[in-house]
Amino acid sequence: MSDQGHWNNPDAGADAQSSYWQGEYRGPEYGWPDGEHAEPSYGSMSAAARRSYASEAIRQKDHVSAGLFAIFLGMFGVHKFYLGCNNAGFIMLATSIIGGIMTFGLAAAVIWFIAIVEGVIYLTKSQTDFDRLYVQNQRDWF
Repeated sequence: MSDQGHWNNPDAGADAQSSYWQGEYRGPEYGWPDGEHAEPSYGSMSAAARRSYASEAIRQKDHVSAGLFAIFLGMFGVHKFYLGCNNAGFIMLATSIIGGIMTFGLAAAVIWFIAIVEGVIYLTKSQTDFDRLYVQNQRDWF
């Protein structure tokens, strides 16, 4: 085995291994010992494109989950927190609790009606439209 492989070279270990799995393999001096393995083939997709694609998949929220959260727990703004719209979620939560106490439940009922309407809107949108409007553009209301 070569002394330059990351198995024998403590200076190259972590960087070489992580860059190999990210698609930025730099040859046998940082990769596998003695060049036993060739650079992996990923087709025409670059390392940056693979990372971008993976990050998009993580950000995706399900429109059915958001719609069900809105219908059943929307009075507390749970669907807003799920979508990452924390300000709108806190507004719905505070209005339901504080306004509901002060108006004997009327404000909570209005917030729940708004949440049901939002839930129906979420459920009737396609997943791609929902992602475009509510996940990527961070649209807070309706």
